[in-house]
Formats: sequence, structure tokens, C-alpha cells
Amino acid sequence: GDSESLQRQRDREGVLALLEEGIYHPMKLQDELPIGAFLPIFEAVCRCRQDPPQIFSSINSWSPAAYDLIGRNDLAELLSLRLSPMEQRPNPTSSGSDYSKIDELITSADNDKDGLLAIEEFSATIFPDDNRVREAARLLRSSRPIFLRVPRPVELSDHDYERKKQEKLSVLCHRSISLCLGRGMLTMGTHHALSAEQLVIPEIVLAGRGP
Repeated sequence: GDSESLQRQRDREGVLALLEEGIYHPMKLQDELPIGAFLPIFEAVCRCRQDPPQIFSSINSWSPAAYDLIGRNDLAELLSLRLSPMEQRPNPTSSGSDYSKIDELITSADNDKDGLLAIEEFSATIFPDDNRVREAARLLRSSRPIFLRVPRPVELSDHDYERKKQEKLSVLCHRSISLCLGRGMLTMGTHHALSAEQLVIPEIVLAGRGP
């Protein structure tokens, strides 16, 4: 009906707005926004993944980056093949196994410093309704500053509050240091490095960031 059409239009406009703000992966917003603001955005992206705009359409056509944002890498790759060479983005080779495709995505020039984005995208393409891999990848990232949220009681002095924040940051730092073990288990067998290739080691950021 008209309400569904209006909802679809708003969802697609929201996706394009994210691209204009430089957001190429919706999970980047999870640590930046309160859960009440993040969930409607994520739900809009999921609806667009289920019902994306038709490619090669003269009306409401999207760029490959927009299809990447909603997790439809299959449509993004198909669209990239039809674009002119000047408009094409870096494209993984079509030959080879799925592992070679994952390797190309992991080493591509994106903002993924933990080597987890490719696994998220492949999982979202095959299992669009299952977010367990995406949630595991979010929990295993260590290249971003730790989001430090410490409630402050009214009776707590400034000195005690700063000490409480330091104690909370220390606990979170120990957690961040241990993330590499879980991340290694999740990404085992997904990267095939050449003997002359430099192995990219994910960063472990121990800096805190307040709300």
C-alpha cells in the first residue's frame, strides 16, 4: 500500500544519507549512538537489504557503495561490472575460491582494521536474517577507542569519579587485550598471505572515549 511505499522510500533515503555522511557500514554507528537511535537506522538498512532498488534502473538507481552498505555485495559486484572503467571500484577477481574473495576484501582499502568486515558481509549475504556473526565481529573489534560510560552518583566527588573511570577503563583494557584470541578463532582460514606479503596485524587501542 501507500504506507509501505512511503516506508520504502524513507529507508532508501536514509541509506543514501548515511553514505553522504561517510558511513559505509551501519555497525560503525553502534558505538557512536544510543541504542534507541541506532536500532531504527539498522532496521531501515535491513529492510533495504530485503527489498533493494533494482540495478540498472533509470529511476532511483544506486551506486555500488550503497548496495555494499546494506550488505548486498552480490548486486554491488554485478553493478560494478557494468560500469565504465572510470566508474568502477576496485573489484575482486571472479576466479578462485570464496577464500580468495575474502582475502581480497580483507586487504582492500577500507576502514576495516580488524579483518572482520569481509566475514560480516559474506554472512549477511548468505544469511540476511542472522546477525550472530555480525554481533561477534562487533564484540571482537579492538582498533577503535573504548567507549567509556560510567554513571556518576550525585554524592560522588570529582576525584572519586575520575578514579572510578580509571578502574572501569582498566577492566575494559584487559578485555581488549584478550580480543585477539577470539578474533583469531573467527578469522582462522580466511586469509591466505603470500610469502612476500606483509601481514596486517590489527591494532589494539587502549584509549578511552567518553559519551
